[in-house]
Amino acid sequence: MPVGNLEFITNQTTSGQALIDLTNVFTDKYDVYCITSNTFVPTSSQSLTYRLLDSSSTVISATEYDFAFLDFRSNSSFIEQPVPNSNYMGTLPYSDANGTQGNGFALYIFNPYDSSSYTFGQWQGSSFNTGSGMRGKKGISVHKNAEQITGIRFFVFSGTMEFEASVYGVK
Repeated sequence: MPVGNLEFITNQTTSGQALIDLTNVFTDKYDVYCITSNTFVPTSSQSLTYRLLDSSSTVISATEYDFAFLDFRSNSSFIEQPVPNSNYMGTLPYSDANGTQGNGFALYIFNPYDSSSYTFGQWQGSSFNTGSGMRGKKGISVHKNAEQITGIRFFVFSGTMEFEASVYGVK
């Protein structure tokens, strides 16, 4: 993960919603951003997912993303999963329905505001799941279209969630 000083930008929360948009958080001030969370509580068991928002705050949901991750499970074999040509940028920690233990992540976003560069992501997170114990996840991603990105959407595919995220610029 990148090393550097973090400068706080914003903190946002949602409860009882399927998504949250963090708009206008990426600017020309930083090349690297860090988004952290220790609150992800979905109403149905699933991973937190994310997409980018373009310069008009429109969600990018076309198949313009590639990502890959390692899923480290305490009760079974590790899983390595490449996901090419996806319509979302990655899956962050998995949580049981209404799970509240150990869910958290750090997500780094690289070059989002640079319209001449692809936007990249790198994350790692952990969760605790009933019946399977601890679970870690580490991944990388790319948005394969060079355009200006100003925000990010976190969402769940079904049900709603409680979610809190803090955004930092990396100096």
